[in-house]
Amino acid sequence: MKVCTRCHQPKSLLEFSKGSRKDGLQSRCKLCFSEIMKIYREENIKAVKERGALDYAKNRDAYISRSKKRYAENTEKIKKATASYQKANPEKRAAWNSSYSRANKDKVCALTAARNARKLLATPLWVNHCAIRDVYSEAERLTTRTGIAHQVDHIVPLRSPLVCGLHWEGNLQIISAVENRKKSNRYWPDMP
Repeated sequence: MKVCTRCHQPKSLLEFSKGSRKDGLQSRCKLCFSEIMKIYREENIKAVKERGALDYAKNRDAYISRSKKRYAENTEKIKKATASYQKANPEKRAAWNSSYSRANKDKVCALTAARNARKLLATPLWVNHCAIRDVYSEAERLTTRTGIAHQVDHIVPLRSPLVCGLHWEGNLQIISAVENRKKSNRYWPDMP
């Protein structure tokens, strides 16, 4: 047993962190120490952020490798947590997407151009362009009428490791944006 110098309560040695004192333990219990640190962080936000930025700059590679290792070990758990957070906070996700697009116009333009090029390469000469425009117009009309974002999806994806579809009216379907993101380029009819 040991007495905390802040709350003056006798507590088990397990409730104290290791420190530099002769007994090897901090003088304050973990709970009191965390309260003190919380108050300090609130009062010194700028200094704490600057110190964190300096530490990250010095140890960037270690932070990145630790983050990659954590992600590899907890991929499914992280994906589920991310999906549930995004579902619970659609306005934050939309704001993040918007700010990312504004800050990374070059990347967004490059992705859009690459997708448009794939569509052009995957568009046969005999395609009915009016029918394709009608499908996209119908998706916009559904979005406006229902308030749920609808997108035009390629039933057989334009780009996938196993298959590449064509950009023509017979390969298009209108589905909700959520379903389209779930489907991505991983599912199609008669897939192996």
